[in-house]
Amino acid sequence: MSRSLLADRKNALLRRIPAITYPTPTVTAVSPATLTQTGGQTVTLTGTGFRVADGWNGYLGNVTRVLIGAYEGLTVTIVSDTSLTFVTPAMAAGTYPLWVKSNGGDALEGLISTSGSGFDILVETGDGLLTEASDDMRTE
Repeated sequence: MSRSLLADRKNALLRRIPAITYPTPTVTAVSPATLTQTGGQTVTLTGTGFRVADGWNGYLGNVTRVLIGAYEGLTVTIVSDTSLTFVTPAMAAGTYPLWVKSNGGDALEGLISTSGSGFDILVETGDGLLTEASDDMRTE
């Protein structure tokens, strides 16, 4: 097969590959909202942008990691566009930032605690700073 024929086939194939845009995920709810220190707890995140359509009637995972402070969430499973689960590791008592890492960017989603104070979603204020959302945005 000639080089030009191979190049033509490669170019034709590349033209058929759809463009994929990965969004930055957002979290709107966490259940349960308070974590245990012992770990092994299955946590469900609800939000948007956890997976994206691949252009061929399938889906690609967008979220690559979930971090609770420096602790890595275990067994991250993307259930749907709007839901994912992960298993918590053992961790020290405290309040930690909840990060969702993805192909579309990393998002600091809120603060989560092992002390019973629940999950606080962080929202951006008009001046670009982050603040805790109102209590009615919290999931207990």
